[in-house]
Amino acid sequence: MIRLNFTHSLQIVAMVTGALSLFTTPQLSANEQSPSHVFQMATQLQNEMIALREAEGVTEKPTEPAVQTNKKPIHVYAKGVEVRNKIIRLQKKYGIPSLAPIGLPDFAATPTHVFQIVEPLTRAVKEINEAKGNTAKIAPFIPGKSPSNVYRKLWQVSYLFNGLIPPINPNLVYRNAQQSVLELENILSEYNVPIPAEQMPNLKGIKLTPYDVNVEAFKNMYRLAALSRVIDMPPSYASDFPIGKITPSEAFDTSNAILVEITRVKLALDISKKIPVIGIPSGKKPADVLIQMRRVGQLINALTNSIKQ
Repeated sequence: MIRLNFTHSLQIVAMVTGALSLFTTPQLSANEQSPSHVFQMATQLQNEMIALREAEGVTEKPTEPAVQTNKKPIHVYAKGVEVRNKIIRLQKKYGIPSLAPIGLPDFAATPTHVFQIVEPLTRAVKEINEAKGNTAKIAPFIPGKSPSNVYRKLWQVSYLFNGLIPPINPNLVYRNAQQSVLELENILSEYNVPIPAEQMPNLKGIKLTPYDVNVEAFKNMYRLAALSRVIDMPPSYASDFPIGKITPSEAFDTSNAILVEITRVKLALDISKKIPVIGIPSGKKPADVLIQMRRVGQLINALTNSIKQ
């Protein structure tokens, strides 16, 4: 009897299933994918994650996100990038070849672009399940779905990683805040606006928590909404501030939302220069993240004031 190790099994599953459809769905050309098609694919990803959690004995109840409104395809794309990063961590946990990280789009994302992001994520988890002998339910096609529906579905998927991979930590939130700083400095430079000197707050002796970081991050979402009105860009609205204990995970969600809004600003201002995705640092604490979040706010204000003049 020949025994296959998990990695070898995954490679075989990838070859066998690579060309197979995950489920039956109305056939459309690549430029006709709708939010409903993306929703079906995201639901299949959710089903694959549920099957994996059950097989792994994860009993931790995932957080349930609130109903979402006013989400555009770019927001959904960004949530897909967030899930992709978690799948990469999951693949590394199992010691298998992982997907490559990607950044946010420098183009106006459509449902088709989002579908192209979500489909490989579904396949990646499906391959893990098939190598382990797990079976997931098949997601039905439900017409009439919106980007907001897909966004919430992917947010549900994101929470399903809790218990399978280590929780979000301040290092990841710091990386997003630092990426936001670099993006904003790039916009200011493109507009020939002097980059203001960094104001270092005196936080000595102050015990800061993820709650403090998330409050500062929400302030930046409101600053970005004000900026969007100045440049005549339809604003997005921050979700309600989370109820209950605030962990780095909630601050991470808000930091992702900030990056999305900055990307929308870049597109509205027709700024094409790309900023490379930076690596994840180590040893960061909430105070370090708060300093970067305040820097983000300082740069947003500088850009808003320069355009007003």
